[in-house]
Amino acid sequence: VILDDPEDGALIGFSEPTYNVTEGEGPVTICVVLISGYLETNISVTFATESFSANSNMDYVTQKMQLYFTSEHFSGSSVCRDVEVLDDTETEGTETFAVSLSTSSPGVSLSLNTTLIEILDNESAIVPTVYIILLVVIVVLTIICSCICIILVHRERKKKTEKTTKCIFEDTHASQTPDSGLQEFDVQTFLANQQDEDVTARVQSMYMYQLKSSI
Repeated sequence: VILDDPEDGALIGFSEPTYNVTEGEGPVTICVVLISGYLETNISVTFATESFSANSNMDYVTQKMQLYFTSEHFSGSSVCRDVEVLDDTETEGTETFAVSLSTSSPGVSLSLNTTLIEILDNESAIVPTVYIILLVVIVVLTIICSCICIILVHRERKKKTEKTTKCIFEDTHASQTPDSGLQEFDVQTFLANQQDEDVTARVQSMYMYQLKSSI
């Protein structure tokens, strides 16, 4: 028997107004608390799930059961039950369902008799992360390929310039007489001093240098 004095009556409700759980992390544990008062005998409350945006037996397992409090329970003690959350492969966003309490036991009052459970979608958390990683990899590979191409083009242009320069000076040297006073020309040194000119300007400068050296 529950004491009829309202001040001595039992006040029961959920421990939390909302619960959060992620798909694939197992069940969500929901607790009902004897908030105040005391009991001289057993009482029961009905614990039942209710669908909102989440679908019963697709996103969670439907529950409807009786929870019992006895005279051994004191103010602040609780009775907890697990509600299984089901995983799937669909990208759904956050979904919710509710659990409600009801009782026909006399002298028992309910406070916070409904709690909401939010199911966080694990697919929606994974997909953006995968996209970000792929994007970073693509950017890094693009930068690396661009650097390699620049290096290869620079080397090829340098080889072509050196080859052209050597051919011109070999032809110029062959056209000079032995006693013309032609000086040896260091192609590598000359190119090092002419890095800012294009190939045509280099050839013209080297030709003029050759003529001055032969005078």
